[in-house]
Amino acid sequence: FENTLKSWEDKQKYDSCKPVLRSHLYPQQAVELATEEEVAQIQLCSHAAEELITRICEAAKIHSLLEQELAHAVNACSHALNKANPRFPESLTRNTAIEIAVNVKALHNETESLLVGRV
Repeated sequence: FENTLKSWEDKQKYDSCKPVLRSHLYPQQAVELATEEEVAQIQLCSHAAEELITRICEAAKIHSLLEQELAHAVNACSHALNKANPRFPESLTRNTAIEIAVNVKALHNETESLLVGRV
């Protein structure tokens, strides 16, 4: 019993030393950080999204319809990408990673639909 109690006390000390991120909207809830693998996948996805956004912006200079049709998706995707701090990838939360993935997928789908409809 004493060993179990000692072990539990040590665990409590260790857990109390670990930093816990809190959401500014729900301060009572801990925010889950993304794993290293999730961070790597989101970084790859982010690079691809940034490249797509760059190409859309370049094409929109010639074809104003692209800007009108894709502006909302481009802005939402850019906003989500800006939430992730590339200098501190270890601070990426799962909620931000999900938001990035959802917005990148939406941008991809809208771009694809526009291109397929125009071909």
